[in-house]
Amino acid sequence: ASLIGSGWPLVPPGILTDAAAILRRGGAREVVVMPTADGGYGLIGVTSNAAAPLFARMDWNTPVVLTETLRRAQGHGLTVHCLPEQHDIDDADDLPWLRDALATSPEAAPATRAALARLDGIARDG
Repeated sequence: ASLIGSGWPLVPPGILTDAAAILRRGGAREVVVMPTADGGYGLIGVTSNAAAPLFARMDWNTPVVLTETLRRAQGHGLTVHCLPEQHDIDDADDLPWLRDALATSPEAAPATRAALARLDGIARDG
């Protein structure tokens, strides 16, 4: 099973393909994560029911979520695969980065681009 958050509109499709491939070809005790620059992760996939302790009483939305998840995985004998780090969008402070990234990738994330245009219009008109 895999979970991905919604704060990563520019994740390359290859990252998702890689995560699925790792889980498909891996053993029964595999974990795959996509780290973020702020110490968390935007995707996690597991092949084992033994992964449940990874999430119990986790202090979410802190800069140590990834480190703590990796520590727990190691403690339970799980094999962890880390994908390339991605930039996540947590709040309005991250929007300038997103605008810059979209400017360099004109075909990427059309729905995200449209949502930003609507927000910009509201900000101008409001």
